[in-house]
This record gives sequence, structure tokens and C-alpha cells, in this order.
Amino acid sequence: MTALPDSDRRRAPLSPGTVRYIKLGQGGRWEAASLGSGRIDWGLPSDPHDLAMAGDWEGVRQHYLSQGLRPATATGYLNETRAF
Repeated sequence: MTALPDSDRRRAPLSPGTVRYIKLGQGGRWEAASLGSGRIDWGLPSDPHDLAMAGDWEGVRQHYLSQGLRPATATGYLNETRAF
């Protein structure tokens, strides 16, 4: 896929099937980089990419729990991982 030049990217029509809110870092600190590059960097290097790609959602949740996250937070991270 070829990236559009900035001027064309802003004018390209969108027809999304679903729209999701994504927090772009604390206080929006990743906003300028994301909008400028047309790309969203999501997650951390420690996120269980292999488990997510395998569809092992309980494994993803257990990973977050093993990191000391509260169950509700682990479930929230799991839901974000599954959505993206």
C-alpha cells in the first residue's frame, strides 16, 4: 500500500464501517505524530502480540493479570487488543 501525500490524505473521502475512540497517549502526546504520519502506533513491546494473533484471548487476559493489573483493567486491555 502506498501512503498518500499529506495534502491528498486530508482530502481523501472516508467511509468507515465502525468508528472507535483511541486515546493517543497521556494528554494526547502521540496525536501530532499519529496525524502527521497517518499511522497509529498502539500498544507496548510487552503486549502479548503472539497470543493475540493466535486468538488466545484468555491468554492475553492472563498476561495482563500476571503484570499485576487489576482484573477490570486486564479485561479492558483485552477488549482493546481484540478490537485492534
